[in-house]
Amino acid sequence: MNKKKFIMLMLAVLVVGIIFRLLLFAFAYQKLPLSSDEAWPGLMAMHMLKGEFPVVYWGQTYMGTQESFIDAALIFLFGAHTLTIRIYPLAFAFLFLAVSYALARSSYNREVGLITLVLLAIPAPYLAMCGVAIPPDNYLAVTTLGSIALLLTSRIITAERRNLLSFILLGAVLGYAFWLHLLIISYIVVAALFLFLKDKLLLIRKEFFGLALAFLVTSLPFWWFNWTHDFATFNDVGGQGDWARTLAMLQVALIYTVQFFIGMRVMLYGDNINNVTLPPALYYLLAAIWIGVLVLVFVVSWKRLWRLCYLSLKNTDGTALLLVMTAVSIAVFAKSQRSGSNDARYLLPILSALPILFAYGLWRLQQWARPVFYVLLAIVLVAQAWGNVLLAKAWNNPALVAGPLELPDTRALIRFLQDAGIRHAYAHYWLSYRLTYETQENLIVSEPYNERFPGKPVKFLDIVSAAEKVAFITHPTLGIKADDFETLLRGIGGAWQKTNITCFTVFYDFLPPCGAERTFREIPRDRWQVTASIKSAKAPLMMDGKTDTIWASDTAQMPGMTVTVDMGAVHPLAKIRFDLGTVWCDYPRGSKIEVSTDNRTWKTAFEYGNVGDGLFWDNAQPRFLVYGDFFTCTFTPVKAQYVRITQTGSDPRFCWTIAELRFFGLPAIRQPTDSTACPQSLRDSVADGRAGPPPT
Repeated sequence: MNKKKFIMLMLAVLVVGIIFRLLLFAFAYQKLPLSSDEAWPGLMAMHMLKGEFPVVYWGQTYMGTQESFIDAALIFLFGAHTLTIRIYPLAFAFLFLAVSYALARSSYNREVGLITLVLLAIPAPYLAMCGVAIPPDNYLAVTTLGSIALLLTSRIITAERRNLLSFILLGAVLGYAFWLHLLIISYIVVAALFLFLKDKLLLIRKEFFGLALAFLVTSLPFWWFNWTHDFATFNDVGGQGDWARTLAMLQVALIYTVQFFIGMRVMLYGDNINNVTLPPALYYLLAAIWIGVLVLVFVVSWKRLWRLCYLSLKNTDGTALLLVMTAVSIAVFAKSQRSGSNDARYLLPILSALPILFAYGLWRLQQWARPVFYVLLAIVLVAQAWGNVLLAKAWNNPALVAGPLELPDTRALIRFLQDAGIRHAYAHYWLSYRLTYETQENLIVSEPYNERFPGKPVKFLDIVSAAEKVAFITHPTLGIKADDFETLLRGIGGAWQKTNITCFTVFYDFLPPCGAERTFREIPRDRWQVTASIKSAKAPLMMDGKTDTIWASDTAQMPGMTVTVDMGAVHPLAKIRFDLGTVWCDYPRGSKIEVSTDNRTWKTAFEYGNVGDGLFWDNAQPRFLVYGDFFTCTFTPVKAQYVRITQTGSDPRFCWTIAELRFFGLPAIRQPTDSTACPQSLRDSVADGRAGPPPT
């Protein structure tokens, strides 16, 4: 094929690839609502425009914020919309297409590069989806940068002379991608291995020092963050499975997860269990073609690959680099503790090599049997197109999108909250940050606890927990169900309103037992005497004003453990707050609050089950226990001088700990005349059916 004809054909394929991506992008924009995973970097971008400059994503210790910086510029120019934050993955979809051609041509020749372009023009559905919106963050970006690193590595190991600039560029790309995501580790391993095979004395060359310095400079945000956060990234994502799990995940990767990358199986959205397969005949035929072509690649390259056993690259082509990249990607996926069968994003680096190896096998077939080449290529393209049709069909089904894909239309919900004057709410992660971004923070929604990144601070929780008027938004399949939430509300007493909006149930207009908690006043602790049935000598640490000094049972939680407080005088007690300090897991698995005015006659004011599974009142709103936080017991005001807190649950793994113990009562003007009195407004709301029954 002459050069002019080749260029025209290549441009035609590129145009097809670009048009396909633009059409799928527009279709997804019409059919797929925004997700919280997309809204997350968009919200960060909005805050960057206000002067914040985080180097890693909120709530995470990994994943650099390149996407948010780019989104910030786009939001500044075009506003905060769904379209704005989906430009980022689309741009990397185009870039990945171009880089893959360049890598294929560098590894083999321009014909293999063209076949690679043909395979990627209308690609396997998973790769097509990555360029539309899912997965967001930096997975496709890191894979694209990794392909660039492989391209640079290929040119270095095939060059006759060492070029310092090439080494510096390689180090800069790998270092920058290292900040974006540790997914780049597969590429680092492969690049280091082949540079060593090329030059066994590389470690003493100036080129190596240039590479290392460039790596350190471009990854500085990563190292700065970890230096100031006790190298938290490695604790979060550096975990490795044992060999039994690794072997099991290796089998999963080869038999199941890889199907998403060759188009046999179609992930309908993100990385989840919702997927479909091609028709059986096409499914098995496609599998046979891929296996056969890759075996062919291995067979024809065997003699060259064998030289790797002698630590030599002599007479090798790009097959060795790409096969090792494939093997390392699968090995890293299998070894990581974070990988699961449907976590295809962690295997995404395989796409830097797999399509090119397949294209090379088809090219070799073309040399021997051109009709066979065309038939096999046609079958693969039909299969990939079929998969994309299945993907589009799923996205065109509103019931599937709103149901199994859990992307319901939120417009009616937003209108209801705005009409009700509610500007703060709690909802599951998959709803909370989506709602916040969709309303451009006119509605601030936080997770009630951190289900997305357990153990990390919850974004916007401080804002929502301080608000005077909030709502709890529940969904049938996301987080806690409406009936379960209402059961928990009834367990802590008080009043509330409940309204169904499409698939959502909204709880709002909360009123704790006997009025709003903001009317409470803290009872001074200067006359307190605190004792405990265990470790009583340390009991005063509960009231020293420091959450880093604690009283702890130092033994497993068991029923019958007690803490008793003598306040020195009778007070109208309505709320007890337990601060947990840094030992947030040592909350009681069950407790009973008893009160007395004379230390002889006791009555139960409140009983609590497992705090970690329940609600408590704070600032006139129901709250869940979250990391590093506190919990309260709020009840009908009772006159008390003595308070006895009894452990009623048990846990063989954790002791019972209290960092700070604080009591609250009502002002004198609001003090009830007896232990069962409540404000008339609450009694009226109970009569109207708006409230759960008062606590026993």
